Order: sequence, then C-alpha cells, then structure tokens
Amino acid sequence: MTKVLKAEIINFGNELLIGRIVNTNANWIASKLTELGLSVTRITTLSDDFTDLKTGFMEAINRRPDTIISTGGLGPTWDDRTSEGLALALGLKLERNEVALEMIKKRYNSIGAKINPSSIKMANLPLGSTPLFNSAGTAPAIRHQKNKVTIFCIPGIPNEMKVVFDEHILPELKSREDKTSFFQEEFTIEGIGESRLAHVTEELTEKYSQIYIKSHPTHEMTSEGLKSVITFHLTAYGNENIKETLQKVKESLQSKLLDLGANIVK
Repeated sequence: MTKVLKAEIINFGNELLIGRIVNTNANWIASKLTELGLSVTRITTLSDDFTDLKTGFMEAINRRPDTIISTGGLGPTWDDRTSEGLALALGLKLERNEVALEMIKKRYNSIGAKINPSSIKMANLPLGSTPLFNSAGTAPAIRHQKNKVTIFCIPGIPNEMKVVFDEHILPELKSREDKTSFFQEEFTIEGIGESRLAHVTEELTEKYSQIYIKSHPTHEMTSEGLKSVITFHLTAYGNENIKETLQKVKESLQSKLLDLGANIVK
C-alpha cells in the first residue's frame, strides 16, 4: 500500500480563539499541503499561553507526522513565545542564533529601523534549529528536525506566512522523492435526498478503500418546494494508477445514482 506523508498544522493566537480573526492560515496551508500530496491529519488552534505552546508541540511530535507547521508567536512582544515553547517540548536549550540575528539586522537595516532588545529576542532559537529568512517581515522562521519529524515555525501574519511557505517549505516538500500525488473528482446531483444514496457510497467505499467519497448536501427552496442538491467530492492519494481507479469509481457512482433517479447537473 502507498505510504502517504502526514502533516499537522498548529495555529497559535488568542485572537483566533476569541473569534476576532478568521483562521485563514490553516485553510491556505492545508490546501497547499494537499496539493503537494501530503495528508493533513490534524489542525489545532491554541492560545498564546506558554503551557499550550509546549503541550501543543509535544503532543504533535509524539504522533510522529512527517511534517508539523506552526504559525504565530515569532515576534518581539512578551507573548511571542513559540520558539521557547518548542525548545521546552524538545527538551533543548534556547540559544542566541547568530545567523538569525544577522537576518534580523539585515531586515531592520533595509527598512531604516534600529534594532533593540525586543528585536534581538527573535533570534533566540532551540539548540540545533535552522533559521529561515523572512523576506516579508523581521522575524525569522524556524526549521527543526526531530528524528523523522520536520518542524516548521512560521509567522502568523498571512502575507509573511505565505512568503515563508513559498520560499522555504514548498521547495523542500516538492523535492521529497517519497511523496505521493493527490487526485480529486467532483460532481453535483439533484432529485434525491442523501439518505436514499447512503448505501451506495458505503458500498463503493468498502470496495475501494483507497478512495474517499464525501457528499455535501444543500437545500434550495423553489416554486415546487424544497429541493435537495448534493455535491460529491472524491479524493485519493497515490500514483497514476489510483487516478484511473478514482475515475472508475466516479463513473460507477454516477451510474448508480442515475439508477436511483438522480439528475447529474454538473
């Protein structure tokens, strides 16, 4: 069976938990990782509390995904403690990283700002970590290897997060020879309710366990009454062979739905 690389996303920030900010970072990163052929198995949103930082990293590392990506908590303020939390989770000392410090100085010089003690704090990394240059901001991102788990800590500001991801994480994940590809198919029907077709998707899922079939129902009020509209999303990880199987399952599903009286609208 094809081994699918697994990834977890951790988003730190009180502003996410109180509903002040919509967590668009998780959606964007999950989409990118999926396109690369990784399976995102968990997305966790945690507060800036130091215990949550430490525990969040420890629990994720213990689950041994191939990749962990965290966002937020890399800045100069007192509550930016992601680096410190990661160090404690790894059982490592926090050290002044001279490469990171030079990155910070370079960015401050480029915008005509003076470096200060709060800025220098952003150069404190877990022992053995690699700083990643942030060309869109001042706080370096972090890369750390824990056995077979690769950990990336990147900024929470969306434009900085995207730049760091595209410049550092994307090339590394693209170059992995052990990753699979992600394939998907989609279509929409109307005319029958979800309960009438549940047995069909269950039967196909049991027969083709490597294909995930998900139905997304909506209801529209028309002049003739309430109308059910269901979109099917079929996904799979693997090589070109699984792509062929995915298409076969889609065609089989559509045929069975037509037999039940459904209309395929798109």
